[in-house]
Amino acid sequence: MPLFSEYDRMGDDGSLKSRSESIYEYTNRSNRAEAYRVRKLLDDWFDRFPNGQAKDGLKARITSKEVRVHYAAVFELALFAFFQAIGLRITVEPPVGGKQPDFHVEDNSGNRCIIEATTSFEISDDEYARLQIGEETFAYINDHLISDNFSLDIEFPSWPKNTPKNSKIVEFIKKRIDDIDYNEVYQQSKDQPKLGLDNAPEFAVPQWMGFPMSITLLHRNPARRGLSTNLPIGYVSQPPHRVDYETQIRKKLKRKTGYDTDDMPYIIAINFLSQDLLNKLGSQRIDLLDVLLPEVGSSIAIGKDEKDNLLFNERVVPGRDGFFTSENNTSVSGVLFVLRLSAFGLAGIDSGVIPNPWAKHKLPTWVNKLDVMQSDRKTFEKRKSRRMQEILHIPEGWPETDRTDRR
Repeated sequence: MPLFSEYDRMGDDGSLKSRSESIYEYTNRSNRAEAYRVRKLLDDWFDRFPNGQAKDGLKARITSKEVRVHYAAVFELALFAFFQAIGLRITVEPPVGGKQPDFHVEDNSGNRCIIEATTSFEISDDEYARLQIGEETFAYINDHLISDNFSLDIEFPSWPKNTPKNSKIVEFIKKRIDDIDYNEVYQQSKDQPKLGLDNAPEFAVPQWMGFPMSITLLHRNPARRGLSTNLPIGYVSQPPHRVDYETQIRKKLKRKTGYDTDDMPYIIAINFLSQDLLNKLGSQRIDLLDVLLPEVGSSIAIGKDEKDNLLFNERVVPGRDGFFTSENNTSVSGVLFVLRLSAFGLAGIDSGVIPNPWAKHKLPTWVNKLDVMQSDRKTFEKRKSRRMQEILHIPEGWPETDRTDRR
Protein backbone atom coordinates (compact mmCIF):
# COMPACT_ATOMS: atom_id res chain seq x y z
CA MET A 1 0.00 0.00 0.00
CA PRO A 2 2.05 2.98 -1.23
CA LEU A 3 1.48 6.51 0.03
CA PHE A 4 1.49 8.03 -3.44
CA SER A 5 -0.28 7.17 -6.68
CA GLU A 6 1.60 5.13 -9.26
CA TYR A 7 1.25 6.73 -12.69
CA ASP A 8 3.29 8.48 -15.38
CA ARG A 9 3.75 12.14 -14.39
CA MET A 10 5.49 13.27 -17.56
CA GLY A 11 2.35 15.17 -18.56
CA ASP A 12 2.62 17.44 -15.52
CA ASP A 13 3.78 20.98 -16.32
CA GLY A 14 6.27 21.08 -13.43
CA SER A 15 4.54 24.04 -11.82
CA LEU A 16 5.09 24.90 -8.19
CA LYS A 17 2.49 24.23 -5.50
CA SER A 18 -0.63 26.37 -5.87
CA ARG A 19 -2.53 27.88 -2.97
CA SER A 20 -5.44 25.53 -3.51
CA GLU A 21 -3.26 22.40 -3.40
CA SER A 22 -2.44 20.57 -0.20
CA ILE A 23 1.19 19.58 0.39
CA TYR A 24 0.30 15.96 -0.33
CA GLU A 25 -1.61 16.82 -3.52
CA TYR A 26 1.35 18.79 -4.85
CA THR A 27 3.85 16.06 -3.93
CA ASN A 28 1.64 13.40 -5.51
CA ARG A 29 1.10 15.11 -8.89
CA SER A 30 4.40 16.96 -9.45
CA ASN A 31 7.00 15.65 -11.89
CA ARG A 32 9.73 17.86 -10.42
CA ALA A 33 12.83 16.00 -9.25
CA GLU A 34 12.48 17.12 -5.63
CA ALA A 35 8.89 15.86 -5.44
CA TYR A 36 9.96 12.51 -6.91
CA ARG A 37 12.66 12.11 -4.26
CA VAL A 38 10.25 12.97 -1.46
CA ARG A 39 7.74 10.43 -2.76
CA LYS A 40 10.42 7.75 -3.03
CA LEU A 41 11.73 8.28 0.51
CA LEU A 42 8.35 8.52 2.23
CA ASP A 43 7.05 5.49 0.33
CA ASP A 44 10.12 3.52 1.45
CA TRP A 45 9.57 4.46 5.11
CA PHE A 46 5.85 3.82 4.86
CA ASP A 47 6.39 0.40 3.26
CA ARG A 48 8.31 -0.66 6.39
CA PHE A 49 5.64 0.64 8.76
CA PRO A 50 3.67 -2.29 10.31
CA ASN A 51 0.37 -3.10 8.60
CA GLY A 52 -2.86 -2.52 10.49
CA GLN A 53 -5.18 0.23 11.65
CA ALA A 54 -2.26 2.45 12.71
CA LYS A 55 -0.83 2.35 9.18
CA ASP A 56 -4.22 3.10 7.63
CA GLY A 57 -4.64 6.04 10.01
CA LEU A 58 -1.14 7.32 9.31
CA LYS A 59 -1.79 7.33 5.55
CA ALA A 60 -5.08 9.17 6.05
CA ARG A 61 -3.27 11.88 8.03
CA ILE A 62 -0.32 12.22 5.64
CA THR A 63 -2.72 12.62 2.71
CA SER A 64 -4.89 15.11 4.65
CA LYS A 65 -5.53 18.58 3.22
CA GLU A 66 -5.13 19.96 6.76
CA VAL A 67 -1.56 21.24 7.00
CA ARG A 68 -1.13 20.60 10.71
CA VAL A 69 -2.41 17.05 10.46
CA HIS A 70 -0.07 16.37 7.52
CA TYR A 71 3.02 17.75 9.27
CA ALA A 72 2.33 15.79 12.46
CA ALA A 73 1.91 12.52 10.54
CA VAL A 74 5.13 13.03 8.54
CA PHE A 75 6.95 13.61 11.85
CA GLU A 76 5.63 10.30 13.22
CA LEU A 77 6.77 8.48 10.09
CA ALA A 78 10.24 10.06 10.33
CA LEU A 79 10.47 9.01 13.99
CA PHE A 80 9.62 5.44 13.01
CA ALA A 81 12.39 5.50 10.37
CA PHE A 82 14.82 6.95 12.93
CA PHE A 83 14.08 4.24 15.52
CA GLN A 84 14.61 1.60 12.84
CA ALA A 85 17.87 3.22 11.73
CA ILE A 86 19.38 2.96 15.23
CA GLY A 87 18.33 -0.66 15.60
CA LEU A 88 15.37 -0.47 17.97
CA ARG A 89 12.49 -2.95 17.98
CA ILE A 90 9.30 -0.96 17.50
CA THR A 91 5.70 -1.56 18.49
CA VAL A 92 3.23 0.97 17.07
CA GLU A 93 0.40 2.20 19.31
CA PRO A 94 0.78 -0.43 22.05
CA PRO A 95 -1.80 -0.59 24.88
CA VAL A 96 -0.35 1.10 27.97
CA GLY A 97 -2.56 1.75 31.01
CA GLY A 98 -5.71 1.96 28.92
CA LYS A 99 -4.08 4.32 26.39
CA GLN A 100 -2.15 3.90 23.17
CA PRO A 101 1.06 5.93 22.89
CA ASP A 102 2.60 6.30 19.46
CA PHE A 103 5.55 3.97 19.99
CA HIS A 104 7.04 1.39 22.34
CA VAL A 105 10.72 0.75 21.56
CA GLU A 106 13.23 -1.73 22.91
CA ASP A 107 16.98 -1.99 22.38
CA ASN A 108 19.11 -5.12 22.12
CA SER A 109 19.68 -5.13 25.88
CA GLY A 110 15.96 -5.27 26.58
CA ASN A 111 15.68 -1.66 27.74
CA ARG A 112 12.18 -0.43 26.94
CA CYS A 113 10.75 3.05 26.43
CA ILE A 114 7.44 4.75 25.54
CA ILE A 115 7.38 7.65 23.06
CA GLU A 116 4.61 10.09 22.24
CA ALA A 117 4.97 12.46 19.28
CA THR A 118 3.57 15.96 18.90
CA THR A 119 4.11 18.97 16.62
CA SER A 120 4.16 22.58 17.80
CA PHE A 121 3.42 25.66 15.71
CA GLU A 122 4.26 29.26 16.49
CA ILE A 123 0.68 30.56 16.51
CA SER A 124 -2.41 29.57 18.45
CA ASP A 125 -5.16 27.37 17.03
CA ASP A 126 -7.47 30.41 16.81
CA GLU A 127 -4.93 32.45 14.84
CA TYR A 128 -4.23 29.49 12.60
CA ALA A 129 -7.95 29.05 11.89
CA ARG A 130 -8.19 32.69 10.82
CA LEU A 131 -5.11 32.33 8.63
CA GLN A 132 -6.68 29.32 6.93
CA ILE A 133 -9.88 31.29 6.21
CA GLY A 134 -7.79 33.96 4.48
CA GLU A 135 -5.76 31.40 2.53
CA GLU A 136 -8.98 29.82 1.30
CA THR A 137 -10.05 33.23 -0.04
CA PHE A 138 -6.76 33.64 -1.91
CA ALA A 139 -7.07 30.13 -3.33
CA TYR A 140 -10.62 30.96 -4.44
CA ILE A 141 -9.39 34.10 -6.21
CA ASN A 142 -6.70 32.13 -8.03
CA ASP A 143 -9.16 29.43 -9.05
CA HIS A 144 -12.03 31.67 -10.19
CA LEU A 145 -10.46 34.87 -11.52
CA ILE A 146 -8.86 35.12 -14.97
CA SER A 147 -6.44 38.01 -15.18
CA ASP A 148 -4.55 38.00 -18.47
CA ASN A 149 -3.26 41.56 -18.17
CA PHE A 150 -2.50 42.14 -14.49
CA SER A 151 -1.25 40.35 -11.41
CA LEU A 152 -2.55 41.31 -7.96
CA ASP A 153 -0.33 42.67 -5.20
CA ILE A 154 -2.41 42.30 -2.01
CA GLU A 155 -2.08 43.91 1.42
CA PHE A 156 -4.49 43.58 4.36
CA PRO A 157 -4.48 44.61 8.03
CA SER A 158 -5.61 41.32 9.61
CA TRP A 159 -6.87 37.84 8.80
CA PRO A 160 -10.68 37.48 8.64
CA LYS A 161 -12.57 35.99 11.58
CA ASN A 162 -15.40 34.54 9.50
CA THR A 163 -15.70 33.19 5.97
CA PRO A 164 -15.67 36.14 3.53
CA LYS A 165 -18.03 36.53 0.57
CA ASN A 166 -15.49 35.05 -1.83
CA SER A 167 -17.66 35.08 -4.94
CA LYS A 168 -18.51 38.76 -4.33
CA ILE A 169 -14.81 39.56 -3.87
CA VAL A 170 -13.91 37.92 -7.18
CA GLU A 171 -16.79 39.68 -8.95
CA PHE A 172 -15.70 43.03 -7.51
CA ILE A 173 -12.03 42.56 -8.52
CA LYS A 174 -13.00 41.47 -12.04
CA LYS A 175 -15.12 44.58 -12.58
CA ARG A 176 -12.31 46.85 -11.41
CA ILE A 177 -9.79 45.11 -13.69
CA ASP A 178 -12.16 45.31 -16.67
CA ASP A 179 -12.39 49.08 -16.18
CA ILE A 180 -8.61 49.54 -16.58
CA ASP A 181 -6.92 49.88 -19.96
CA TYR A 182 -3.81 47.66 -20.04
CA ASN A 183 -2.18 49.55 -22.92
CA GLU A 184 -2.54 52.85 -21.09
CA VAL A 185 -1.01 51.45 -17.88
CA TYR A 186 1.81 49.76 -19.78
CA GLN A 187 2.65 52.93 -21.73
CA GLN A 188 2.70 55.01 -18.53
CA SER A 189 5.16 52.57 -16.97
CA LYS A 190 7.45 52.97 -19.99
CA ASP A 191 7.14 56.77 -20.03
CA GLN A 192 7.68 57.14 -16.27
CA PRO A 193 9.68 54.06 -15.11
CA LYS A 194 10.99 55.75 -11.96
CA LEU A 195 7.51 55.92 -10.48
CA GLY A 196 7.32 52.13 -10.23
CA LEU A 197 4.39 51.00 -8.06
CA ASP A 198 3.39 54.61 -7.46
CA ASN A 199 2.04 54.62 -10.99
CA ALA A 200 0.13 51.32 -10.68
CA PRO A 201 -3.69 51.22 -10.37
CA GLU A 202 -4.96 50.62 -6.83
CA PHE A 203 -8.32 49.90 -5.23
CA ALA A 204 -9.73 48.49 -2.00
CA VAL A 205 -12.08 45.57 -1.39
CA PRO A 206 -14.96 46.87 0.78
CA GLN A 207 -15.16 45.77 4.41
CA TRP A 208 -18.71 44.41 4.06
CA MET A 209 -17.36 41.58 1.90
CA GLY A 210 -15.70 40.16 5.00
CA PHE A 211 -12.05 40.56 4.03
CA PRO A 212 -10.98 44.19 3.47
CA MET A 213 -7.78 44.37 1.46
CA SER A 214 -5.84 46.80 -0.69
CA ILE A 215 -4.98 45.63 -4.19
CA THR A 216 -2.34 47.03 -6.52
CA LEU A 217 -2.48 45.88 -10.16
CA LEU A 218 0.88 45.15 -11.75
CA HIS A 219 0.80 44.92 -15.53
CA ARG A 220 2.12 41.71 -17.02
CA ASN A 221 4.98 41.60 -19.49
CA PRO A 222 3.43 41.69 -22.98
CA ALA A 223 5.00 38.31 -23.75
CA ARG A 224 3.18 36.73 -20.79
CA ARG A 225 -0.29 38.10 -21.45
CA GLY A 226 -2.90 35.39 -21.75
CA LEU A 227 -0.67 32.47 -20.68
CA SER A 228 -2.59 29.60 -19.09
CA THR A 229 0.02 29.39 -16.32
CA ASN A 230 -0.66 32.95 -15.13
CA LEU A 231 -2.08 33.14 -11.62
CA PRO A 232 -4.06 36.23 -10.62
CA ILE A 233 -2.28 36.73 -7.30
CA GLY A 234 1.34 37.71 -7.64
CA TYR A 235 2.23 38.75 -4.09
CA VAL A 236 0.54 38.81 -0.68
CA SER A 237 1.94 41.04 2.06
CA GLN A 238 0.84 39.30 5.25
CA PRO A 239 0.27 41.22 8.48
CA PRO A 240 2.47 40.40 11.47
CA HIS A 241 1.08 37.82 13.84
CA ARG A 242 1.75 37.29 17.53
CA VAL A 243 4.44 34.67 18.08
CA ASP A 244 4.33 32.95 21.44
CA TYR A 245 6.14 29.70 20.88
CA GLU A 246 6.70 29.10 24.62
CA THR A 247 2.95 28.97 25.31
CA GLN A 248 2.29 26.76 22.29
CA ILE A 249 5.08 24.33 23.22
CA ARG A 250 3.91 24.15 26.85
CA LYS A 251 0.39 23.33 25.71
CA LYS A 252 1.63 20.55 23.44
CA LEU A 253 3.85 19.05 26.12
CA LYS A 254 1.18 19.17 28.82
CA ARG A 255 -1.28 17.33 26.56
CA LYS A 256 1.21 14.45 26.43
CA THR A 257 1.81 13.97 30.16
CA GLY A 258 -0.83 11.30 30.79
CA TYR A 259 1.48 8.27 30.67
CA ASP A 260 2.66 7.41 34.18
CA THR A 261 4.84 4.41 33.37
CA ASP A 262 6.06 2.62 36.50
CA ASP A 263 8.63 0.39 34.84
CA MET A 264 10.13 2.26 31.88
CA PRO A 265 11.17 5.73 30.65
CA TYR A 266 8.71 7.96 28.84
CA ILE A 267 9.87 10.46 26.18
CA ILE A 268 7.90 13.20 24.46
CA ALA A 269 9.14 13.80 20.91
CA ILE A 270 8.25 17.26 19.63
CA ASN A 271 8.74 18.87 16.23
CA PHE A 272 9.00 22.67 16.20
CA LEU A 273 7.55 24.39 13.15
CA SER A 274 8.16 27.86 14.51
CA GLN A 275 9.53 30.73 12.45
CA ASP A 276 10.74 32.44 15.60
CA LEU A 277 12.77 29.41 16.59
CA LEU A 278 14.06 28.96 13.06
CA ASN A 279 15.50 32.47 13.16
CA LYS A 280 17.49 31.59 16.30
CA LEU A 281 19.34 28.50 15.15
CA GLY A 282 22.31 29.38 17.34
CA SER A 283 20.24 29.29 20.53
CA GLN A 284 17.38 26.87 19.93
CA ARG A 285 18.28 24.61 22.86
CA ILE A 286 18.41 27.56 25.24
CA ASP A 287 15.02 28.70 23.95
CA LEU A 288 13.59 25.28 24.77
CA LEU A 289 15.17 25.33 28.22
CA ASP A 290 13.16 28.50 28.87
CA VAL A 291 10.08 26.31 28.52
CA LEU A 292 11.33 23.29 30.42
CA LEU A 293 13.14 24.76 33.43
CA PRO A 294 11.61 26.30 36.57
CA GLU A 295 12.49 29.78 37.76
CA VAL A 296 15.50 28.63 39.79
CA GLY A 297 18.90 29.50 38.36
CA SER A 298 20.58 27.10 35.99
CA SER A 299 23.81 27.08 34.04
CA ILE A 300 24.26 26.35 30.37
CA ALA A 301 27.66 25.23 29.08
CA ILE A 302 28.40 27.58 26.19
CA GLY A 303 32.00 26.65 25.39
CA LYS A 304 35.50 26.22 26.80
CA ASP A 305 38.27 28.66 27.74
CA GLU A 306 41.92 28.50 26.70
CA LYS A 307 42.61 25.94 29.45
CA ASP A 308 39.80 23.67 28.22
CA ASN A 309 37.58 24.55 31.20
CA LEU A 310 33.87 24.74 30.54
CA LEU A 311 32.34 28.21 30.35
CA PHE A 312 28.80 28.61 31.69
CA ASN A 313 26.05 31.11 31.12
CA GLU A 314 24.05 31.60 34.32
CA ARG A 315 20.29 31.70 33.78
CA VAL A 316 17.58 32.81 36.18
CA VAL A 317 14.01 32.92 34.88
CA PRO A 318 11.88 34.61 37.55
CA GLY A 319 8.19 33.86 37.98
CA ARG A 320 8.10 30.93 35.57
CA ASP A 321 6.89 27.45 36.39
CA GLY A 322 9.02 24.94 34.59
CA PHE A 323 7.67 21.92 32.78
CA PHE A 324 10.44 19.96 34.53
CA THR A 325 10.38 20.30 38.34
CA SER A 326 10.80 18.03 41.35
CA GLU A 327 7.01 17.87 41.66
CA ASN A 328 5.63 18.16 38.13
CA ASN A 329 5.85 15.77 35.18
CA THR A 330 8.40 13.45 36.79
CA SER A 331 7.00 10.63 34.62
CA VAL A 332 8.53 12.36 31.57
CA SER A 333 12.13 11.25 31.26
CA GLY A 334 13.01 13.85 28.67
CA VAL A 335 12.11 15.67 25.48
CA LEU A 336 13.41 14.63 22.08
CA PHE A 337 13.19 17.77 19.97
CA VAL A 338 13.39 18.32 16.23
CA LEU A 339 13.46 21.67 14.43
CA ARG A 340 11.46 22.28 11.23
CA LEU A 341 11.00 18.68 10.11
CA SER A 342 8.79 18.39 7.03
CA ALA A 343 8.66 16.21 3.93
CA PHE A 344 10.64 18.75 1.89
CA GLY A 345 12.75 19.97 4.83
CA LEU A 346 14.45 16.81 6.07
CA ALA A 347 17.90 18.14 5.11
CA GLY A 348 17.47 21.24 7.26
CA ILE A 349 16.47 19.63 10.54
CA ASP A 350 18.34 19.92 13.79
CA SER A 351 17.64 17.60 16.69
CA GLY A 352 18.61 16.61 20.21
CA VAL A 353 17.44 15.43 23.62
CA ILE A 354 16.94 17.35 26.86
CA PRO A 355 16.63 15.14 29.96
CA ASN A 356 14.31 15.78 32.89
CA PRO A 357 16.64 16.10 35.91
CA TRP A 358 13.80 15.02 38.24
CA ALA A 359 12.48 12.10 36.19
CA LYS A 360 11.52 8.80 37.84
CA HIS A 361 13.26 6.88 35.06
CA LYS A 362 16.50 7.89 33.37
CA LEU A 363 16.67 8.18 29.61
CA PRO A 364 17.64 5.02 27.72
CA THR A 365 21.20 4.89 26.42
CA TRP A 366 20.13 4.97 22.76
CA VAL A 367 19.37 8.70 23.06
CA ASN A 368 23.14 9.27 23.15
CA LYS A 369 23.13 8.72 19.40
CA LEU A 370 21.69 12.27 19.26
CA ASP A 371 22.96 15.50 20.82
CA VAL A 372 22.06 15.39 24.52
CA MET A 373 22.01 18.16 27.12
CA GLN A 374 23.62 16.48 30.15
CA SER A 375 22.21 17.79 33.45
CA ASP A 376 22.71 17.64 37.19
CA ARG A 377 19.62 19.83 37.87
CA LYS A 378 21.70 23.02 38.06
CA THR A 379 24.08 22.64 35.15
CA PHE A 380 23.30 21.71 31.55
CA GLU A 381 26.14 20.73 29.23
CA LYS A 382 25.65 19.95 25.56
CA ARG A 383 27.23 16.69 24.47
CA LYS A 384 27.57 16.59 20.70
CA SER A 385 26.80 13.41 18.80
CA ARG A 386 24.82 13.13 15.55
CA ARG A 387 21.79 14.83 14.08
CA MET A 388 18.72 12.86 13.09
CA GLN A 389 19.36 13.96 9.50
CA GLU A 390 22.70 12.13 9.51
CA ILE A 391 21.24 8.98 11.05
CA LEU A 392 18.51 8.93 8.39
CA HIS A 393 21.20 9.40 5.69
CA ILE A 394 19.62 12.59 4.33
CA PRO A 395 22.32 14.49 2.38
CA GLU A 396 22.73 18.24 2.66
CA GLY A 397 20.64 20.09 0.08
CA TRP A 398 18.11 17.26 -0.26
CA PRO A 399 15.87 17.13 -2.24
CA GLU A 400 17.96 18.77 -4.97
CA THR A 401 16.07 20.81 -7.54
CA ASP A 402 17.39 18.92 -10.58
CA ARG A 403 14.60 19.20 -13.14
CA THR A 404 16.20 16.49 -15.36
CA ASP A 405 15.12 13.69 -13.01
CA ARG A 406 11.33 13.76 -13.41
CA ARG A 407 8.88 10.98 -12.56
